[in-house]
Amino acid sequence: MKNFVFLILIFVFSGALGENTDEDFICFNTSNDKLFHNTIEAIARDQLGYIWVGTNFGLNRLDGYNTVNYINIPDDSTSISGNFIYSLFVDSDDELWIGTIGSGLNKYDRKTNSFKRIKLSKLNNEGLNISAITEDKSGNIWIGTIGEGV
Repeated sequence: MKNFVFLILIFVFSGALGENTDEDFICFNTSNDKLFHNTIEAIARDQLGYIWVGTNFGLNRLDGYNTVNYINIPDDSTSISGNFIYSLFVDSDDELWIGTIGSGLNKYDRKTNSFKRIKLSKLNNEGLNISAITEDKSGNIWIGTIGEGV
Protein backbone atom coordinates (compact mmCIF):
# COMPACT_ATOMS: atom_id res chain seq x y z
CA MET A 1 0.00 0.00 0.00
CA LYS A 2 1.34 3.39 -0.93
CA ASN A 3 2.18 5.89 1.75
CA PHE A 4 -0.17 8.81 1.67
CA VAL A 5 1.18 12.21 2.37
CA PHE A 6 -1.27 14.47 4.11
CA LEU A 7 -0.79 18.04 3.12
CA ILE A 8 -2.31 20.73 5.27
CA LEU A 9 -2.39 24.36 4.45
CA ILE A 10 -3.01 26.66 7.34
CA PHE A 11 -4.14 30.17 6.65
CA VAL A 12 -3.28 32.49 9.49
CA PHE A 13 -4.62 36.01 9.46
CA SER A 14 -1.80 38.49 9.77
CA GLY A 15 -4.01 41.23 11.15
CA ALA A 16 -5.50 42.72 8.01
CA LEU A 17 -8.06 41.08 5.79
CA GLY A 18 -6.93 40.82 2.23
CA GLU A 19 -3.26 41.12 3.09
CA ASN A 20 -1.40 38.50 1.12
CA THR A 21 2.16 37.61 2.08
CA ASP A 22 4.18 34.42 1.88
CA GLU A 23 3.93 34.12 5.67
CA ASP A 24 0.15 33.61 5.54
CA PHE A 25 0.53 29.94 4.62
CA ILE A 26 2.38 27.17 6.39
CA CYS A 27 2.73 23.74 4.82
CA PHE A 28 3.65 20.51 6.55
CA ASN A 29 2.98 16.83 6.14
CA THR A 30 2.64 13.99 8.61
CA SER A 31 5.57 11.97 7.25
CA ASN A 32 8.32 14.57 7.12
CA ASP A 33 7.27 16.53 10.19
CA LYS A 34 7.13 13.44 12.42
CA LEU A 35 3.62 13.87 13.76
CA PHE A 36 2.63 11.09 16.13
CA HIS A 37 -0.48 10.27 14.16
CA ASN A 38 -1.90 11.21 10.78
CA THR A 39 -5.41 11.95 12.06
CA ILE A 40 -5.40 15.60 13.03
CA GLU A 41 -8.24 16.74 15.30
CA ALA A 42 -7.18 20.32 16.15
CA ILE A 43 -4.69 22.99 15.12
CA ALA A 44 -3.71 26.26 16.84
CA ARG A 45 -0.97 28.85 16.41
CA ASP A 46 0.47 30.82 19.30
CA GLN A 47 2.02 34.30 19.29
CA LEU A 48 5.55 32.86 19.07
CA GLY A 49 4.62 31.23 15.76
CA TYR A 50 4.48 27.64 17.00
CA ILE A 51 1.91 25.44 15.31
CA TRP A 52 0.23 23.08 17.79
CA VAL A 53 -1.33 19.97 16.29
CA GLY A 54 -3.64 17.70 18.26
CA THR A 55 -3.88 14.13 17.00
CA ASN A 56 -5.45 10.87 18.12
CA PHE A 57 -2.14 9.99 19.74
CA GLY A 58 -0.63 13.08 21.31
CA LEU A 59 0.15 16.74 20.88
CA ASN A 60 2.78 18.04 18.46
CA ARG A 61 4.54 21.41 18.38
CA LEU A 62 6.04 22.50 15.06
CA ASP A 63 8.28 25.48 14.45
CA GLY A 64 9.11 24.94 10.79
CA TYR A 65 12.35 23.11 11.60
CA ASN A 66 11.66 20.77 14.50
CA THR A 67 8.74 18.82 15.87
CA VAL A 68 8.28 18.23 19.59
CA ASN A 69 5.87 15.46 20.57
CA TYR A 70 3.97 15.33 23.85
CA ILE A 71 2.19 12.23 25.13
CA ASN A 72 0.75 11.06 28.42
CA ILE A 73 3.28 9.45 30.73
CA PRO A 74 1.22 7.54 33.32
CA ASP A 75 3.42 8.22 36.38
CA ASP A 76 4.16 11.86 35.48
CA SER A 77 1.50 14.34 36.65
CA THR A 78 3.16 17.11 34.61
CA SER A 79 2.65 15.26 31.32
CA ILE A 80 -0.48 15.81 29.29
CA SER A 81 -3.44 13.98 30.84
CA GLY A 82 -4.42 12.01 27.72
CA ASN A 83 -3.31 11.26 24.18
CA PHE A 84 -6.52 11.86 22.20
CA ILE A 85 -6.30 15.64 21.65
CA TYR A 86 -9.65 16.95 20.40
CA SER A 87 -9.50 20.73 20.91
CA LEU A 88 -6.83 23.42 21.15
CA PHE A 89 -7.18 27.09 22.01
CA VAL A 90 -4.68 29.93 22.48
CA ASP A 91 -6.17 32.59 24.77
CA SER A 92 -5.56 36.35 24.82
CA ASP A 93 -2.59 35.84 27.19
CA ASP A 94 -1.00 33.41 24.67
CA GLU A 95 -1.73 30.45 26.96
CA LEU A 96 -2.39 27.12 25.24
CA TRP A 97 -5.41 25.13 26.43
CA ILE A 98 -5.74 21.46 25.42
CA GLY A 99 -8.96 19.48 25.46
CA THR A 100 -8.80 15.69 25.40
CA ILE A 101 -11.24 12.89 24.84
CA GLY A 102 -11.55 10.95 28.07
CA SER A 103 -8.96 12.87 30.09
CA GLY A 104 -10.25 16.41 30.52
CA LEU A 105 -8.58 19.80 30.19
CA ASN A 106 -4.89 20.77 30.28
CA LYS A 107 -2.97 24.05 30.15
CA TYR A 108 0.56 24.20 28.77
CA ASP A 109 3.21 25.84 30.98
CA ARG A 110 5.75 27.39 28.64
CA LYS A 111 8.25 28.13 31.44
CA THR A 112 8.56 24.50 32.54
CA ASN A 113 7.59 22.83 29.23
CA SER A 114 4.98 20.84 31.11
CA PHE A 115 1.21 20.64 31.56
CA LYS A 116 -1.19 21.56 34.31
CA ARG A 117 -4.24 19.33 34.52
CA ILE A 118 -7.29 21.46 35.17
CA LYS A 119 -9.67 19.72 37.56
CA LEU A 120 -13.25 20.25 36.42
CA SER A 121 -15.14 17.45 38.14
CA LYS A 122 -15.21 15.27 41.24
CA LEU A 123 -13.98 12.35 39.13
CA ASN A 124 -10.66 14.13 38.45
CA ASN A 125 -11.62 14.49 34.77
CA GLU A 126 -11.70 10.71 34.16
CA GLY A 127 -13.93 10.22 31.13
CA LEU A 128 -14.38 13.96 30.54
CA ASN A 129 -14.48 14.78 26.82
CA ILE A 130 -13.56 18.39 25.94
CA SER A 131 -14.86 19.24 22.47
CA ALA A 132 -14.46 23.03 22.38
CA ILE A 133 -12.57 25.80 24.17
CA THR A 134 -13.07 29.55 23.76
CA GLU A 135 -12.71 32.84 25.60
CA ASP A 136 -15.23 35.63 26.13
CA LYS A 137 -14.53 39.37 26.08
CA SER A 138 -13.97 39.37 29.86
CA GLY A 139 -11.19 36.78 29.59
CA ASN A 140 -13.23 33.86 30.96
CA ILE A 141 -12.44 30.47 29.44
CA TRP A 142 -15.48 28.43 28.35
CA ILE A 143 -15.41 24.75 27.45
CA GLY A 144 -17.81 22.46 25.63
CA THR A 145 -18.07 18.76 26.42
CA ILE A 146 -19.32 15.66 24.63
CA GLY A 147 -21.66 13.44 26.64
CA GLU A 148 -21.94 14.24 30.30
CA GLY A 149 -20.85 17.73 31.33
CA VAL A 150 -18.85 18.80 34.34
